[in-house]
Amino acid sequence: MTRLPSVLYLYFMGGDEDFLIHLTCTSTNQLRDIVATEVSMHPVVASTRTHIIYEHALGADHMDHLTGFDEVRRPIGPSRDFPGVFEQ
Repeated sequence: MTRLPSVLYLYFMGGDEDFLIHLTCTSTNQLRDIVATEVSMHPVVASTRTHIIYEHALGADHMDHLTGFDEVRRPIGPSRDFPGVFEQ
């Protein structure tokens, strides 16, 4: 899974779900295609559940370099930690 170009993070979890795969997509159609053809078709995957993130805000521990609340609510874009990840 980590070799798919859309995968940002793969989390191994405890609880009801075994894995959380954080993907980046350009559209809901692309998300559907990745889940249907790559994730769901994997032999160890029994089921999937999809959630869409509409907005992203940084947590307090990551705000030392920010100038104010408006910057916390900025759209996801290139960051100092992951340059080029969200560029189109």
